[in-house]
Amino acid sequence: MNDGWNICEDGCYKPNKNTSTWVISYLTSTQIHCKEVLRIGDITDGGWNVCHDTQYRPSYPCLVYSFGMNTTDFKRGNIKWFHNLGLSDKSGIYGNNKWKVSTLQDIFKELNHTSKTLDILKIDIESMEWQSLPNMIKTGALTNTKQLLVEFHRGSASLQMLQTLRSVYKEGFRIYWYHRNPAKINIIKGKFIETSACFEVYFLKI
Repeated sequence: MNDGWNICEDGCYKPNKNTSTWVISYLTSTQIHCKEVLRIGDITDGGWNVCHDTQYRPSYPCLVYSFGMNTTDFKRGNIKWFHNLGLSDKSGIYGNNKWKVSTLQDIFKELNHTSKTLDILKIDIESMEWQSLPNMIKTGALTNTKQLLVEFHRGSASLQMLQTLRSVYKEGFRIYWYHRNPAKINIIKGKFIETSACFEVYFLKI
């Protein structure tokens, strides 16, 4: 990130602006240009963008992971599998609902995808992205990922969020598009402006 963020290499933090402002400012920035952005699905909640430039375009047979479907285990046709499995920073059972969760690295191992290129990784996991992403980076699970699509849920902005965003940047991911989730439940109204609690952010691996 640029020096204005004041997040030092050794983890020190020199606040000179409201942390929430920094988080929003970063999530709504663009750092790389994609010439052909395609919207797949609704323009509102549920649809997602992909970069269709030749360099990043998924080629057959492609590999796409989508977390946030809330479904049971089943197979559709010969190339689509659905798993009742969540994404987290550790593998096991999570929360009072006893959700089965796993790290991305463990999922790769289970599905024999460890050495394969992941064309698109889409994550919409209701704030769990903040604890899952550091684990993905630490374990090298994002090494072979070409496009990273994340819905970030702001909550209470923190230093950890800024450090996570910096880690994603240092891993080689650059923002090519962002989209405020316009669903009514996510809208935050201020005195002069209106914003959203959720931002869909789209990264390319350079």
